[in-house]
Amino acid sequence: MRILGCALLLLLTPVAWAEEEPAAKTLAEARVLLRSASETGQLDGVRALQRIGSREALEALLPALEDRAVGAQVQQVFINAADRPLAQAVLESALERPAVPVGRMWLFTRAALERPRDALYDDTPFAGPGLRVHVPLSQAQRREGLAAVSRALPVKRSGAIGPSLMLLVTFQHKSDQIAAAAARAWPTLHRNTKITLLGNEGWPLIRGPLLASVLDETPRAEHPRGWHGDDPRSMALGRLVALGSKAAREEILADMRRPAPRLTHHALLALPDASLPALDTVWIESLENREFGDYDKLLPLIERYATKGLLPSIRGLYDRSPGWACDCQAALLGFLLKHDPKRALADVRAALARRGPKHTGCYRTALESSLPRHWSPAVEALALEYLKDKERDVRVSAAKALIEAGSAAVVERVLTLTASLRLDHPEEGSLRYNLFYAFVQRRAWMGDAAIKAKLLKTLTASDRGVLHLTP
Repeated sequence: MRILGCALLLLLTPVAWAEEEPAAKTLAEARVLLRSASETGQLDGVRALQRIGSREALEALLPALEDRAVGAQVQQVFINAADRPLAQAVLESALERPAVPVGRMWLFTRAALERPRDALYDDTPFAGPGLRVHVPLSQAQRREGLAAVSRALPVKRSGAIGPSLMLLVTFQHKSDQIAAAAARAWPTLHRNTKITLLGNEGWPLIRGPLLASVLDETPRAEHPRGWHGDDPRSMALGRLVALGSKAAREEILADMRRPAPRLTHHALLALPDASLPALDTVWIESLENREFGDYDKLLPLIERYATKGLLPSIRGLYDRSPGWACDCQAALLGFLLKHDPKRALADVRAALARRGPKHTGCYRTALESSLPRHWSPAVEALALEYLKDKERDVRVSAAKALIEAGSAAVVERVLTLTASLRLDHPEEGSLRYNLFYAFVQRRAWMGDAAIKAKLLKTLTASDRGVLHLTP
């Protein structure tokens, strides 16, 4: 199952249920199967309920519409219902049923029932047996459906709210109901739902005092996490710091003093302090005893918060060991760019020169991973120089750095580089989209009419369609 823009694409295996002997013949038996622990049993339950075909059977299927295992098959039952008005009425009743989740499958099924059945199926051959079910979603259907889901939040039980929140975040639907529902359901939400809500797309929709108390209840990580991991506790602490929580700040500072911090970058980089001089001694001790320190987390912390007093130690560490892992190299170069910028530019050039089988390959991403956080005219000039590098990966890395932090003067050169990547190439097509998408996310640029006009002029019709941009 994939969402393509404002359409849902389902790949379904051929259905010949009517020819099979049902595993259950009564409504009660079918309901038991639908609640079984195995996916096979659940599918048998869906099959039996479709065969029964009554209002009660469709109502029994509703709670499974958002289920990852059988939701697509349940949607097919509604789409193929002999009595479409009945299927529509049952689907609408989900809004009023407290225990029934309503999310993206509900929204797209609602849209599908408003279209002729034959218009939804595409028999174009593709890898594997089955049918393509293409469900387009008009702006009106999206607007009305999201509003209906939002209005239904207050009546939903905590355990049924998650799919609605994920849907509303996906389409960035703003509503006063979202924060209250998230706060009420927080303890029962799935880990991935919490991560989405605390992320950059979800947080603007739920931010506020209602979340402050429940975020503090997010369970603490039991084991050390990777630096880049999405850990709900770390993300919650980062958001609490932004809301002014002193307790969250103290927990983060305490974790920074650990030999191996348990939190991730979401919390560890969330403090607003330009530096934390009191921790310089802690970090020096960690650097001097590698068994005590965790370089993967220690070096990004030093880059972000350490004072210039650590420059001799960091310079010595970097010069002694040129073969750093990529994340560690990026943090070391970042610290040097911050506190010794003139010499650090030569370090970046040297890192980009380390190519070939005997080296780590970090040169491919060195520009994007170390430059944007410490931008200056000299750094911009360096990135522009490598926009003409002989290797595509280095050119793309330079473009990423320029898009993230560059001045308006680099726009045309970045667009020229991005447009040179071929749409029909298996690797370049993806790189092209990623660069254009990053460009669109640069709000300062997209708010400039002249820059936006240059972008639109550069884009092909296919680019505009994928990025949902209109002239």
